[in-house]
Amino acid sequence: MQPMGELSRPEQVGYGTRGGAEAAVHSASLFVTQNEKDCQVLLKLDFKNAFNTVFGDKMLLEVQKCVPQYFLFVYQMYGQPSNLFYGDQILSSARGVQQGDPLGPLLFCLVTRELSKFLQSPFNCWYLDDATVGGNSDIVYHPRLGAKHVQV
Repeated sequence: MQPMGELSRPEQVGYGTRGGAEAAVHSASLFVTQNEKDCQVLLKLDFKNAFNTVFGDKMLLEVQKCVPQYFLFVYQMYGQPSNLFYGDQILSSARGVQQGDPLGPLLFCLVTRELSKFLQSPFNCWYLDDATVGGNSDIVYHPRLGAKHVQV
């Protein structure tokens, strides 16, 4: 079986990559240092409320495609909305991964994998829900990056 981190690398180093945070920081520093004389931009993206915005159907589709051996397990956890109890009120939790779920980071990475691999910037580094892209401004900016265009 392919190690989980290999599913998302080299762009995503937030899951299954030992020292991923350090690698992301050093890579960004190296990119800036090597391109300080060129007209380059470095864009830092952070998904708002990231893990709670994942659509269940998209997540299940990615699990089935990338790690089918876990599909039934993940489907059992996320195939139907769960009930959250707040006092005497019941709230339906239909999106996102549960806080504290050890599979949460992997599931988020699977959902954003297509987007991270789609970008054509010379520098493209992700650590879970934080992405940093760099290069010429016309390459770095893409309409799909706009919050209204990205659906995870």
